[in-house]
Amino acid sequence: RVFVEGVYEKGEHVLLIDDLVTTGGGIVETAEFLRTNAGLLVRDVLVLVDREEGARERLKGRGYNLNSILGLEAMLNYLMASEKIDEKWYRKSIDYLQQRRSERGVE
Repeated sequence: RVFVEGVYEKGEHVLLIDDLVTTGGGIVETAEFLRTNAGLLVRDVLVLVDREEGARERLKGRGYNLNSILGLEAMLNYLMASEKIDEKWYRKSIDYLQQRRSERGVE
């Protein structure tokens, strides 16, 4: 669902904010909805967590600048270093992340 809050005029640039991004598909869909239905232009996107599965590259290719507070790998590294997760779960998660990156051609 897309919500537009505040007073705006057609042609204005807006910051798109979301909690999580994986591939960027939802962000692209929302940005296109805002452009088509409200005349609002998205350049920058802010997310809390980037799962690092290709969203940054996909969004950059469409002219959007992705800013994230936290990347999934950094989060996993922190959780492991602070002993919040065990090594087996950490390794399984890192392996999954690397596999998904490889599937999408992300480095």
